[in-house]
Amino acid sequence: MIAKKHALAGAVFALFFIPVGQVFASSIDTGHIDNCSKDTGDEKLESCNQALKALSANASDEAGKKNRADILFNRGKAWAYKGYGDKAITDFTDAIELNSKHFESYDHRGWAYFQAGDHKRAMADFNQAIKLNPNYARPYNHRGVILSHAGKRQQAIKAFTKALSLNPKYVGALSNRAVDYRVLKQYAQAHEDLKKAIFLDPKNSIVRHNLGRLLMDEGKYKQAIAQFDEAIKLNPYYGIAYYYRGDAYEKNGQNAYALADYNKAVELMPKYANAYYYRGYLLAQSGKHEKAIKDFSTAISLGNADDAAYVWSNRGISLYKIKQYKKAQSSLLEAIKFNPKITDAHRYLGLTYSKLKAYELALKSLQTANKLAPKDQGVLLDLGNVYGDMKQTEKAIEITQKVLDLNPKNQDAIYNLAYYYDDQKKYNKAIGLLDRLLKLNPKDSDALNLRAWDLYLLGKDQLALPDAEKAVKLDPDVAEFLDTLAHIYARTGRKQEAKKLFEKALKINPELKTANEGLKKLKAEK
Repeated sequence: MIAKKHALAGAVFALFFIPVGQVFASSIDTGHIDNCSKDTGDEKLESCNQALKALSANASDEAGKKNRADILFNRGKAWAYKGYGDKAITDFTDAIELNSKHFESYDHRGWAYFQAGDHKRAMADFNQAIKLNPNYARPYNHRGVILSHAGKRQQAIKAFTKALSLNPKYVGALSNRAVDYRVLKQYAQAHEDLKKAIFLDPKNSIVRHNLGRLLMDEGKYKQAIAQFDEAIKLNPYYGIAYYYRGDAYEKNGQNAYALADYNKAVELMPKYANAYYYRGYLLAQSGKHEKAIKDFSTAISLGNADDAAYVWSNRGISLYKIKQYKKAQSSLLEAIKFNPKITDAHRYLGLTYSKLKAYELALKSLQTANKLAPKDQGVLLDLGNVYGDMKQTEKAIEITQKVLDLNPKNQDAIYNLAYYYDDQKKYNKAIGLLDRLLKLNPKDSDALNLRAWDLYLLGKDQLALPDAEKAVKLDPDVAEFLDTLAHIYARTGRKQEAKKLFEKALKINPELKTANEGLKKLKAEK
């Protein structure tokens, strides 16, 4: 029905373990300095503030500067933990000014820069941390994270490998290297790294998540779901794990579970466009297009979807489905602007133009879709329909025949071809195709009705009658079916029955020309 989007390459998650900073010797007897290095959260922040006040009297000597630098470093970590990146950067910078060899401050400031999106400054700080202490493992890991985000996977793997040579038990580096191995489809190496990481830290939710992603790439969706389950048990607020578990459920055909997980992902990550997009996609698949459109629109407004073109495209398709053709046109044009190679965007734009009776534009869009996907049977059928709408019946037949060449059992193609022959008054050819279709699907009411009508036009009323009656029995509220049966009844002497059927058909569709004509003829015969 609709194109989803390209699979995500996968984000790298650095396990950023905040170290306990060393506290230099001081002549001041206070517990705040020690607590500043050991506490967490607000307690750590308060201890560091008190320690800085206690040190202010003798902070000008070398030992005092080093003490103050270390306290600022620890307070910076406290700010970072609370999510105040700017304040963290300020404290790390002040620590560096007091002690230019404070390599941990460079590493932590680099990470704060990275989280703020300033990868250039982050890389400079990681490089400086390594220069000051080449045996310090973590800046190698963090440098690898930046390289991964830049798509430099092989270089990232080298950086993670260096971190692991310095610290073989570095779980973060193992997990991150596994992500790059996965993206490069080096699955055996990825499994080996994650196996080691789980052995070292079996309760690490990020490692479990990354294993789930790896299993998904291998098509092992049930196993992937089990790993995401573990990640969520370890961290019930792990929004991205819900998101990818939803993806795994969907790929495993468990759409109800997938939808529940996308709902949870949206709840936990209300600014994450992809969660809205995927939820919208599932809603569209189940025919809930109004809700889907709302999610697609939210994903667009957030502006951080991985592939905006597909969001616009699927929004346009859902708008087409609920007959908002002008809005569909606008959305599909926007999708093509982002990515001119999305087949369905061109296809549904063509269908939209066709509904707006802009047939030349419809033809152009569908021809583009056909160039992008020459063997897409749906596109070929739609292209044939537009030629039919333009009364270029021979061209419509030529295009539709291509579908049957690709798939001789394509029932839509068989029916459409019969319809075009009917339009050319080649009733026997049309009936032959309809015979073929009804062998494949004896309950195709459209085929039954068309065959009945063509047999009627050939004067074969007794052959037409069973088809017409069966079509009405299958779909009793289709005006055209009632009209066909009414015509047959009228010509075979069942005039009262015919009159009632004509009237019923016109109640459903007052504009049906053949029913109006049939009813007038019956009345005139009286």
